[in-house]
Amino acid sequence: MASATPTPSTSTSRLAIWSLVTSLLSIAYLLILRMLPNNPLIIVPYLFILGVLGFGCVVGVVLGHFAIHLIKETGAKGRGIAIAGIVLGYLVIAFWVVPVVWGFVVVLFRGQSS
Repeated sequence: MASATPTPSTSTSRLAIWSLVTSLLSIAYLLILRMLPNNPLIIVPYLFILGVLGFGCVVGVVLGHFAIHLIKETGAKGRGIAIAGIVLGYLVIAFWVVPVVWGFVVVLFRGQSS
C-alpha cells in the first residue's frame, strides 16, 4: 500500500533556484538602468542587450509559484528559496509598475487642469 505523504527528497528544487536567480538578475538590471546617463544614444544599446533581464522578475515569480507547487508534491527542499524569488520578483514588478501608473496619473490630471 502506497503512502499518501510524499517522501522527502534531499535535493533542492532547481525551479526554486532559477526563480531566485532570475529575480536577482532583474534587480541587477534595475540598478544598471539607474546608473546609466540620460543620453538616448547610450541607453538604447543597453536596453536592447539587457532587456531580457527586465522580464526576469516575471519569470522569477512564475517559476517560484510553480516550484512551491512541485515542492508540496515531491517533498523536495527549497521552499524558502522559491518564496525569496517570488518576493523579489514582485518587488521588481512594483518598481516597474508604480512609476508607469504614476506617470499616467500625472498626465491625466495635467490634461484636466488646462
